[in-house]
Amino acid sequence: MFYDQLLTVKCVAILFLSAVSCSVHAQVNEREVFNISSDYDLLIKKIEKQTLHTEMTEFDMFLSDISKVRAEERISVKLPDSPQEELSAQELYKLRSRGVLMVGSFYDCGKCDNMHTAINATAIVLTEDGLCLTNYHVFASTGLGGAADTTMLKKHVYISDIDGNIFPIQEVLTYSETGDVAIFKINPKNIRLSPIPLGEDAMVASTVHAISHPKGKELYYYSKGTVARNSTDAKNPLRERMYVSCEYAVGSSGGPILDNNGNLVGIVSTTRPLYTSAKEPMHLQMILRGIVPVKTIKALIY
Repeated sequence: MFYDQLLTVKCVAILFLSAVSCSVHAQVNEREVFNISSDYDLLIKKIEKQTLHTEMTEFDMFLSDISKVRAEERISVKLPDSPQEELSAQELYKLRSRGVLMVGSFYDCGKCDNMHTAINATAIVLTEDGLCLTNYHVFASTGLGGAADTTMLKKHVYISDIDGNIFPIQEVLTYSETGDVAIFKINPKNIRLSPIPLGEDAMVASTVHAISHPKGKELYYYSKGTVARNSTDAKNPLRERMYVSCEYAVGSSGGPILDNNGNLVGIVSTTRPLYTSAKEPMHLQMILRGIVPVKTIKALIY
């Protein structure tokens, strides 16, 4: 009997050690997987390499007139037609990811002779000839609608596509601080851009899709969810927001929210965490993800 008990203890011990070993191994593998970002590294290297053939002043031209841009001025835009055929999620991503841009900046680290870059936000192609869309707050630090951040002025803002081609911003055409929208023009340099058509307002419970760059490193991250809520504001419709269950984070600002046809129904704007209480212990319960609805974009164009 004692031998049987001893054998049982040994078996349990072996199983426990095996489980611990597997757990540690899994954690190591998990860390290794999350440290692999070859797609990001290759894209960044391609972007940084182009600085050797580009004058940094080319990326700063739009800053000279940014204080002159008039808020909520409507502009004339010829937009592509909105398709009515439903796409599979795979088709949608393949088609629309080409119309999703990266908003980045070049900077001098002060430790070497090279220029470095960081991806700060997301933007959307509206027309083939370079009209684009992002959030107002993405450009706020450059002096759009207010004072410029002196730290930001030491950086050189650029736009890049999924292939790593970089484009200078020519000008900001209009914006709404309340609506958190900015429409701007880039120089596509003979590259044919892939615009994302505007759709209609999305109803609660509608399926939606997001493509963005969380933390500026998880480039072209796809997420699927639903419209959870639509807020209204009778006094100022530009304050209205849509809330979705798609996943996104810092760096996703300006990213598209798409319907099943691949049409733009909103752009990523904010996140707001909800906790169990305002004092410790605070436990995160959910995150509200605020979206600028497409009607706000349409209010700035004709």
